[in-house]
Amino acid sequence: MGHDEYDEELQQEELEEDEMFRQGRDNEILEMINAIERQCQETKMAFCDIEFEADDKSLYIDALNPPEYAQDIPVVEWRRPGDIYTNDDPYLMKDYNVPGDVKQGILNDQWLLGTFSTMGMNPELLKNLIVHDGLKFGFAVFQFFKNGRWQFVTVDSRIPYNVTTKTPLYGHCADPQEFWVPLIEKAYAKLHGNYEILNEG
Repeated sequence: MGHDEYDEELQQEELEEDEMFRQGRDNEILEMINAIERQCQETKMAFCDIEFEADDKSLYIDALNPPEYAQDIPVVEWRRPGDIYTNDDPYLMKDYNVPGDVKQGILNDQWLLGTFSTMGMNPELLKNLIVHDGLKFGFAVFQFFKNGRWQFVTVDSRIPYNVTTKTPLYGHCADPQEFWVPLIEKAYAKLHGNYEILNEG
């Protein structure tokens, strides 16, 4: 076998292994989504993520020593979209072909929100991040490319809320009925450990 033929065979094996990995991964996430929705239907309760809880450990690197940007914020409330937008049903995204504008909160993560804005100009890129909209059950699933692989991240819909401004504490949508920005931001924070890690990149 020549060198070129060997390289082609090796590449084909790697592609087949990657496809098998993706299929197994996709089946696993579908099973998890179905399990969450069944549980929510049976208990009549929205999903709560015990891996990334609604507390200061999810907000800060050191929950006992919040960063300077958080010093003037009163006790953070965690609210679901339906508790924030009460005029009608909230949406993850009202129109997947025309995502709304992105607004920054107290977190200095323009680098991330700027990426969201850019993706909003190319909805197909944005839709690729959204694996499942389970907002009516209190959760959503996203995927991010990290360490050479697409990784699924599931979050519940509880969002850090600023009671003073009556908006989500961190990044949020200009349209108050949409919640794709704070929930993708939350998923990215979970992937990296907490929200503070996103501050200034």
